[in-house]
Amino acid sequence: MHRNFSVLLSQGTFYTVAVQLTSVTAVIPFIGAELDAPGVVVALFVPIYTVGALYGNVFIAQISRWHTSIVALLLGSVFLQALLIIANASAIQFLPENVSAYPLLLTCALIGVLSGCSRVIVSLSTSALLPPERHSSLLLQQSGYGAVLVTLISACSARFLSDDSSGIDNAELLWIGAAAMVVSAICCLALRPERDLVPAQRARISELLRDGVSRLRSTDWLRRYLVTQVAFTSITLGSVFYGIYSSTSLGPDNGALDSILAFIGLGLLAGIGIWSYVRKRFDVRGMLLCSALIGVCAAVLTLSLLAFRLLPMVWTFGLAMLLTAIASQAVFPASHDWMEREVMDDERVAVLSFTQIVVSVVSIGIAFIFGVIARHGSELWPLAIMLALNVIAAIAAARLPIKDEVEPKTGRRKLDES
Repeated sequence: MHRNFSVLLSQGTFYTVAVQLTSVTAVIPFIGAELDAPGVVVALFVPIYTVGALYGNVFIAQISRWHTSIVALLLGSVFLQALLIIANASAIQFLPENVSAYPLLLTCALIGVLSGCSRVIVSLSTSALLPPERHSSLLLQQSGYGAVLVTLISACSARFLSDDSSGIDNAELLWIGAAAMVVSAICCLALRPERDLVPAQRARISELLRDGVSRLRSTDWLRRYLVTQVAFTSITLGSVFYGIYSSTSLGPDNGALDSILAFIGLGLLAGIGIWSYVRKRFDVRGMLLCSALIGVCAAVLTLSLLAFRLLPMVWTFGLAMLLTAIASQAVFPASHDWMEREVMDDERVAVLSFTQIVVSVVSIGIAFIFGVIARHGSELWPLAIMLALNVIAAIAAARLPIKDEVEPKTGRRKLDES
């Protein structure tokens, strides 16, 4: 088990580096806008990715039937993601700028499928390869080391821009991300599982939706959970908006991606300490409220700095991405804690699948809208819209109950049946 922890730490660290350097929700839209691709194309990157991720989440049970080895599934998903990143880097480096953005639409969809599968595969592999008490430590260290490496790579490239050197361009950053993903895949070969994966029963989407709607009608907390998750799409998709908005504002061939990534890396690194503290001191309501308020601060700060031209634009957008990275980092663990406390083990898969489908479908439309309005990077009204949406998220978080009753035997909060 100790060997598996070290291997998973290395594998997850390089995986984090690859995902951050090649992110479909931040990097690819920024590159698309920088290439001056049509607004509709740029706006479609994240929705197409989300559709793919939804497909991967729904059909992972069927995929798990192909092989009972969790290591083989993990290796396969990571290696295929590396190939797709290589395809993206090749398109940007070798194709003419006026067409290079279009192949990214296809690869984003396929990366979404693999990403949706990986979310489940990573969770299953962690459970199969490590004892429960080491899960949180692994995730925290993977995020920390990954953020450090992303910051160092981006900062070194951005530093080159102060010299005569042109620094690391967009394609080269993607090549570095592909190399990190390949290393992550190689690390999988050293894992030693103690048991094979038990193939899951495939559930039809219609059954999941019918069961979820029934629960939604009878369970108050689930309605509140879904409303909050939808409200927080302005936080989780904040990097999409600010990535496209900043790239459009800076203009074609701005060469600022490495600087923006350096700020994102610093935000992820700072967020680990911030949310570890907040998570220990406050409940789910506190984490979500702090997350929304940080999102509000990002919008207010960007509006103020752009209106009065107080800082260079790269610094302005870098600070916005830094705060957005911190804010979005809290949403998943807070939602996970909320779900853990409300749902019993035997119903968690059904509830989680239903809520994931609903939020993903909503996110597809919201991501497209964000992509469209963010293309108006020279104007301030898109930032005002983001500010209003983040205020709505803060209100939704503030309306959550601070504490719920806990059942004395199970230690779980009672389902609030209406």
